[in-house]
Amino acid sequence: MACQYLPEVQRQMESIILSFEQEPFLPKLQIKSRGRKEGDIQDKRERHKVMWKGKRQRKSEPERLFL
Repeated sequence: MACQYLPEVQRQMESIILSFEQEPFLPKLQIKSRGRKEGDIQDKRERHKVMWKGKRQRKSEPERLFL
């Protein structure tokens, strides 16, 4: 018996849902950048000197108390 009321309930729910304000559910606008124009020159990037970690120092051997 419940199956015959389903389309009627769906129609009623649809009218209720569509009566809500739609603005919060709309996708957000994305403001895109203007991009580069022809003739724009980018600044040269600063070059950094290459650094190496170096060799690890060995741990000194512990003094032996018993020979």
